[in-house]
This record gives sequence, structure tokens and C-alpha cells, in this order.
Amino acid sequence: MKRRPPLPFVVFALMVFCAAGCVRTASTRFYTLSALSDSKDRIPKIVDNSAVGIGPVNLPDYLDRPQIVVRKSPHELHLAELDKWAGTLKYAIPRVIAENLSTLLASDHIFVFPWKSNLSIRYQVVIDIIRFDAQLGAHADLEAQWTIFENTGRTPVATRKSTLRRSATGGDYAALVQAESELLSELSGEIADAIVKIERL
Repeated sequence: MKRRPPLPFVVFALMVFCAAGCVRTASTRFYTLSALSDSKDRIPKIVDNSAVGIGPVNLPDYLDRPQIVVRKSPHELHLAELDKWAGTLKYAIPRVIAENLSTLLASDHIFVFPWKSNLSIRYQVVIDIIRFDAQLGAHADLEAQWTIFENTGRTPVATRKSTLRRSATGGDYAALVQAESELLSELSGEIADAIVKIERL
């Protein structure tokens, strides 16, 4: 006669099986920041043929990771293990800002650091990201210090600090990423305005 396993063992085995099934069905979601598709604030031919270089863009250590960072309190951060960036912010942020400036300034002469040594960069924008995170279902925040140099880092012609906030009330990570993309668009607008003012001097 075949001996049956004890009931506690069967219950434990079922629990392990169910847990394994849950792990298999929990899939990771990946997100990317988006640039402006178009803008009513486009400023054509203001910086015609003046090459603009974006970068270096420096990030704080807590953002240099694949997980999307959510702020739970002023001193507590949460790393979303199932909601991650499809790439790295180190490369995504300058790429998006460059695309935004290309749209805002109606220019094809926008380059991301490091650029080719034979390029003649008229304005270089160096950005230090101080904060770039959000509270899920509430808002997203961007704080950045940035400097515009003329002739590739030789002469600083403008220095600003931007402290920006956008609503992210959708309650999910898609709404959060959309809000963070809008923050980068707003930052790009401030940089574009500063470049235009310098050109008009």
C-alpha cells in the first residue's frame, strides 16, 4: 500500500507552488522619457548655425540605477523593483533635453556630450541634477543647476538654478514618467530662453 505524504507537507508544497507561480507572473515594466513632439514656443533662426552642446549632465548617486525612484517622505526613497527605466537616466536626460532644444530653437545643430572633436560648439550647457524624483500619485520634482558656456567651456555666460514641479496624479508609474518628461521640457524651455537672450545681446 502506497503511503500518502502528511497533510502539513502537502499544504506547504502547495504554498511554495503558488508562490513560484506568482513570481513568474509578476513582469517588469520598462519606461522611457519622451521629448517634445512640437512646440508653440518654437523660436526659428535665432541661433541659426550656432551649435549647442548638451552636457556633461551630472546625476546624484541615488538616481544612477535602473529602478524608478519614488520619494515616500523627505528622507525616505523607494526603488520600484518592477518599474524600471529602459536604459539609464545618465544618457536619457541629455538626449531628451537635446531633442527638446532642437524643437524649441528649430535647429539641427544640437549635440550631446561627448561630441566629435572637430565640432565647433558655440554654446555648451553643463547641468547638475540635484533632484529628479516623484511622489506616486502626487507630483514630480526637478531641481537642477545649469551653466551656459560660450566656446566649449571657456567663458560662462549664464548660470541658473531651476526648481520645478509637475502634477503626477494618475496614480501609476506611466503618469509619473509623463510628469518627469514634462519637467525636462520645462527645463529645456528655460535653457532655450537663456540662449536666445545671449544671442540677442
